[in-house]
Amino acid sequence: MQNWGLERVFSEICSLNSFNGYLLVVKMKEYAISMEPVKEKLRNLQEYMPDGLDIIYDFGKYLADKLPPKLVPIGFNIATGAMINALEAGVDEVSGEPIRNSLTGYDSIAYYLLREIVPDIAEAVCPEDFAKDVKKIYEQVNVEMQKKSRK
Repeated sequence: MQNWGLERVFSEICSLNSFNGYLLVVKMKEYAISMEPVKEKLRNLQEYMPDGLDIIYDFGKYLADKLPPKLVPIGFNIATGAMINALEAGVDEVSGEPIRNSLTGYDSIAYYLLREIVPDIAEAVCPEDFAKDVKKIYEQVNVEMQKKSRK
């Protein structure tokens, strides 16, 4: 099982200060929270996000198995984004081995949906301030992506 170690997430933040290749200017206090209560909610995501699609609930379980014990908000964005990219590629980014999971093999629109719903998932399962910061980062990434796509 892949483990997104806190050191790896911080290394990614410090070395690139980016998310999916886009520069971020993070204007918020970074604070790590325990992912254990978040993971428990992710395993039961249907309770917190009723009337969703099965792929979202399966993704919640996948995240619960893969997230590290503690994360900062940008780490949550980076980890979930990297996991979605790996699922879409069907290859574990660390081991290079194929991912054998029901979440692989979908059309790209399914992974787009997962990327779009990450802030909603955070809002459903994370503490309020943490979820707000996840959403701010997500929105900032979208703004930067739109700027780059116009060039």
